[in-house]
Amino acid sequence: MLRFSILLSCFSILFSLSLQISAEDIKSYDELVVTAFRTPTQLNAIGSAYTIITAEDIENRQALTVSDLLRTVPGIEVDRSGPIGTQTVVRMRGGESNHTLVIIDGVVVNDESQGSIYNFADLMTTDIERIEVIRGAQSAVWGSEALSGVINIITKKGSGKTAISANLEAGSFNSKRVGGSISAGTNLYDYKISASKFNTRGTDIELSSDKDGYDNNRLGFSGSFRPSDKFEISSSFNHTNSEIEFDNCTLINTSTDVCESLNDFTYGSLKATHNSFDYHWQNSLKTTFKLIDHENFANNTQSGAQSSKEYNLALQSSAFFKTPQFLDANHAFTLAYEFESTDTSSINFGTFGTTAGVEQNNTVHSLISEYRISFLNRLHLSASGRHDDQSLHDEFTTYRTTAAFVIPETNSRLHGSYGTGFKNPTIGDTSSVFGTTFLGSPNLIPETSRSWDAGIEQSLFNDRVIFDATYFQERLEDEISTNFIAPTFTTAETVNLAGISKRRGYELSLTASLTDKTDLSASHTYTDSVQDQKGTGTFTREVRRPPHITSFNLNQRFYNDRGNFNIDVFHNGDDSDTGSKLIKQYTLINLAGSFEATKHVNLYAKIDNLTNQVYQSPIGFFSSGIAAYVGINLTLNP
Repeated sequence: MLRFSILLSCFSILFSLSLQISAEDIKSYDELVVTAFRTPTQLNAIGSAYTIITAEDIENRQALTVSDLLRTVPGIEVDRSGPIGTQTVVRMRGGESNHTLVIIDGVVVNDESQGSIYNFADLMTTDIERIEVIRGAQSAVWGSEALSGVINIITKKGSGKTAISANLEAGSFNSKRVGGSISAGTNLYDYKISASKFNTRGTDIELSSDKDGYDNNRLGFSGSFRPSDKFEISSSFNHTNSEIEFDNCTLINTSTDVCESLNDFTYGSLKATHNSFDYHWQNSLKTTFKLIDHENFANNTQSGAQSSKEYNLALQSSAFFKTPQFLDANHAFTLAYEFESTDTSSINFGTFGTTAGVEQNNTVHSLISEYRISFLNRLHLSASGRHDDQSLHDEFTTYRTTAAFVIPETNSRLHGSYGTGFKNPTIGDTSSVFGTTFLGSPNLIPETSRSWDAGIEQSLFNDRVIFDATYFQERLEDEISTNFIAPTFTTAETVNLAGISKRRGYELSLTASLTDKTDLSASHTYTDSVQDQKGTGTFTREVRRPPHITSFNLNQRFYNDRGNFNIDVFHNGDDSDTGSKLIKQYTLINLAGSFEATKHVNLYAKIDNLTNQVYQSPIGFFSSGIAAYVGINLTLNP
């Protein structure tokens, strides 16, 4: 606790300065990002590269899953192992899928029982208000898994008079979706309760007549209570269960396998926030939980199970103040303490040899400090540091610095960041959860990274056109990988690689309001991700990291904005997979349209994969062909 005492002393000194910022300064920011720092921040003060997907973007594109939206974000690559419902992972800036931290309503949802990845297969776009993507090393702010970036998903809250809504949709592959919600909100409270169900007969990853069905059920709640304008208690709860059918689960009778996976995911949060001294000092206490269970079946016999339970407690204190006599500077200083306890278990019954259940517990005490300063509302600087004291792994310290410089005379903004990151080994890395076939190594050490990026954002024609270009580099050490053991190569073990993995590239994005009713957005990402597995200095390209990804979106409103048409184009360049197999380039074109028939009725239709592209990403897993859907949204205010 010595470190915490020192940080607290620093906080006391800073807070004792003259506090001259007003409540209006804190609350009048037009647009804020909540993910880039420990407290919400103005867009122009963010040094890290970021992308925001709004509720309007989601409605215009009519995307079913969040992963479909993320495909078009610069720096992101999405792999889905077949049709909808199959495992879907996201890689950012050439990193591994467990190098991206995912947050939903304040809860970190990475799954320790599945290698610390987050499987986007079960995350629908229903009730999502906003998605924030922050790229680059963020471990100093968010801890392990945030080496390459953070994706923060915020669901809709209740507001205004009581509103009841319903959604009905049907389409290809015998797909059906139904959902509904009830919500309300005043200055004193708000709430929203929602539920949805989606099921489809699906398609087969081998393009055979054996369809792989998928079911998804979700229940969500969010609510807040504000007895005063300076005190708020907020909570959230989400539960999702899904069932997916798939092939080749025994690797023996692949043509006759009947395979399915049952997944149960429950998580929630409770947070109290208090502002004092005219919003100069903000304190919060938050607790979260996460319960995950997976059950796998092969030919109607259970073949394995994995589970993860995580509890988190966080205390945070932030001070905001001005020193107008010194370059009209604004200051924000934050101290935080987090406690996290994670229990993970895994058992396998057959394919790779029966094992006894493997269990693992890790507790983490974290101290976080962050300081931000802005000069003349032009130069914005930040420094963040984090120390994690872990029961299962070594102590670890990470840091991050960012800078943004606004040039109003040319409507330009320069931005850059430098940071370090780390990723702990998982239960599958350190334990032999698959018997004698895949051997864990208990002596593994965390992966570590150093990364930086720099870019420029340029606004033109009174902000009707905004262009951003960012260059990035990352250096990953002690990467955890699987090494097949000679001479038979039939068994494998996890190891820390001796060499260095290097990632570099650039991200380009463009948004433009061509007319009052026509909007255009486009992006292109180049990624060069290579690995030196044996420390020889000879680098090979890492698999499933396409060098080139391009997207384009055009949105047109018509008939007094009651109608909307959207075209979404996504191109994935040539890529490679395990065994030097080629993943051929492919282009997806999606169309969506909607019409507001009355103020209570909205009709929509969409076509996915318009050109019926046949593609595999990864190899051996064919995605669905062309599909069409129609739906209706009903809203009622009693």
